[in-house]
Amino acid sequence: MATVKINNKKYEVPQLTFRHFTQIEEQGFSVLEAFRKQEMFLLAMGFVCVVTGEDRDEAERLIEQHVLGGGSINDIYEAFGKAVEDSAFFRKMLGLDQVEEKKTKKTQNTVAFPEEASTTQE
Repeated sequence: MATVKINNKKYEVPQLTFRHFTQIEEQGFSVLEAFRKQEMFLLAMGFVCVVTGEDRDEAERLIEQHVLGGGSINDIYEAFGKAVEDSAFFRKMLGLDQVEEKKTKKTQNTVAFPEEASTTQE
């Protein structure tokens, strides 16, 4: 199981599910909107709520202490990103599976075009 270090303490990162999605949204913001607007601080705070089991005020305090102690909020956000990648539910809710499908289709088409171009150039 993955872990994240926040304020010099390691926390286990759970497999993110519907329960965690709503737990983050209980902190007063939409996960979907935060992703759309790339509000990494809100998402990091919500993620800290999930991994620590604490409320928003305590999560914000922990993040502040983490940064003041020499840590980076990017470490927390990257751990959240990895947890999202590993969660079929979060990927589906955030539309990330659709993005991957489009990339795969574009890659397949891109691979096909050079072969056709080289045939016509001969």
